[in-house]
Amino acid sequence: MLLQDLRFALRSFLRAPRFTVPALVALALGIGATSAIFSIVRGVILKPLPYRDPERIVAIWEHRVDRNRPRNVIAPGNFVAWRERNKSFELLGMVTPSRQNIVLNGQPEEVAGFTASSDALAAFGTQPQLGRLYTPDEDLASAERVAVISHEFWQARLGGRSDVLGMQLTMNQRPRTVIGVMPPNFTIEGLPGGYLIPYGWTVEQLRNAQGRGSSHGIARLREGVSFEQAYSEMRTIMSQLEKEVPQRNTNWSITLVPIHEQTVDQIRPALYVLGGAVLLVLLIACVNVANLLLARSTVRQRELGLRTALGAARGRLLRQMLTESVLLSLAGGAAGLLLAVVFHRGLLTLVADRIPVPRLDQVALDMPVVLFTLTLSLLTGLVFGIVPAVFATGNANDVLREGGRHGSGPRARRALGTLVVAEVALSLVLLAGAGLLIRSFIALQNVDPGMRTEGVLTARVSLSGPRYDTDQKLGAFYTDVQSRIAAIPGVEHAAAVSFLPLAGLGIGTSFYRADKPEPEPGKLAGTAVKPVTPDFFKTMGIPQRTGRDFAASDTVDSPKVAIVSEALVRQQYPNEDPIGKRLAISIGRQPGPFNAEIVGVVGDIKMVTLDGTIDPAVYLPHTQLP
Repeated sequence: MLLQDLRFALRSFLRAPRFTVPALVALALGIGATSAIFSIVRGVILKPLPYRDPERIVAIWEHRVDRNRPRNVIAPGNFVAWRERNKSFELLGMVTPSRQNIVLNGQPEEVAGFTASSDALAAFGTQPQLGRLYTPDEDLASAERVAVISHEFWQARLGGRSDVLGMQLTMNQRPRTVIGVMPPNFTIEGLPGGYLIPYGWTVEQLRNAQGRGSSHGIARLREGVSFEQAYSEMRTIMSQLEKEVPQRNTNWSITLVPIHEQTVDQIRPALYVLGGAVLLVLLIACVNVANLLLARSTVRQRELGLRTALGAARGRLLRQMLTESVLLSLAGGAAGLLLAVVFHRGLLTLVADRIPVPRLDQVALDMPVVLFTLTLSLLTGLVFGIVPAVFATGNANDVLREGGRHGSGPRARRALGTLVVAEVALSLVLLAGAGLLIRSFIALQNVDPGMRTEGVLTARVSLSGPRYDTDQKLGAFYTDVQSRIAAIPGVEHAAAVSFLPLAGLGIGTSFYRADKPEPEPGKLAGTAVKPVTPDFFKTMGIPQRTGRDFAASDTVDSPKVAIVSEALVRQQYPNEDPIGKRLAISIGRQPGPFNAEIVGVVGDIKMVTLDGTIDPAVYLPHTQLP
């Protein structure tokens, strides 16, 4: 009977292309888009992390309570105290995203990777495919320089050479010995990197370091210790450190984040919103096809009435019509799977170089996605087929009682009206969401970032190693490069900055007015400081409100100077002229604050995001903060 129903359904669909083609197109679009999004959700969120017992791994950040910044980099001195005092962690290490200039085939190439302590690597519990991980002794500054490389770097950059272990790589102009190769698809918190290298520290360096670095912690919980217990203990330790070292820890607490949340929580809301929108499209497609089937059933009432008269039970007719709807949905699912391949490739191409989506290499149209598409197709066929089938088989008896007169009964008309209302309602919800997104996009387009972006090109250069080991060498390099770029025909201005606008706040710093007493610990104003070369403000179109720009005479040996933003003036110098006033500035690991004379005021710019707040900014000449 099933084969008979399938043959009949196939013939009926082929005889009615004006019904079949729109139904297949609607289903293919809905199922294809849903499958493509599911492949991304599965790869990014649902797939287990490639670590041993990932539920026992946590990321650790410091929390600046008074500024509501729960994920700040950690102070090296605090990290040493955590390791000495905690009882909750089996392993506790640090990790920092980094970039190294690696010489490959005689040419330097900037490669992204991670600086990670040996305990951080051990906390992930992933063993190398080849070789070994580095040890705590190799974390130290006195140890031989070593590196562990990723499987992808080994294959793509080194040709998968079999003698890779023991190979010397020149990284930032210093040789490192390759001692291991990680397994395929290994990432740290979803972000791939070409290499893993130790910090090269000493415990005393960490203990005595000033300010906060650029790292966060990675820890593995001991067996039997819960996340809540570890969080409580770490908060207690931070409270102790606030009393012991108030200059560094007043208004600071701790943030613990499970590793899965750390990996996906930034992208998860966007994927869920996108998934919800696609499900709405699928629901609209289902209701649309149900409308088509219900309308088609009114044409088939004479046929169904005749079958009933010949002895077909209602259950038999229901089975036949559900077979037709399931066959239609499976055909739509097959077409949708082909569309999913197109959508999948398009989405990956769209986001790969534009949005930092973690675990993007885990996204694939694999067998689970195919099974999901098959299941979705079957469920879709049952969902959109059941209502038309029930009303069509019920109307078959009405046709016999009414002597075969053609037309839809009142119940079918009510069902058709209900489906139309549902389709319009779902479409309105989708349209409203799309309208809000477009409105937000237009609003962002109209936000004044405070700078010019048209015709501005950027390039990243990272200098380190023995060739640039002094402030004078660093300053000379950027001065030379800036002048040579500015001489290129067609270039109006050229400049350099540490941390591009809209790419991060910059180097964290605290400051206070030098003409007033130093505030108590924890009450210092904070901001971002950006080292820049002369002409940076002209290059970016940032208006100079008063004072002067930096000049070649602002060298490492001359008095310290600074240019500040209008937001800082409003905060620190309301109704005052700031030119000639001095700021006491503390930066990162530099010992103690230094005074810098304010020589200029410039307009405000958006530092982090277009929809973010205006943060005060301090700019220093690159020669005085290389």
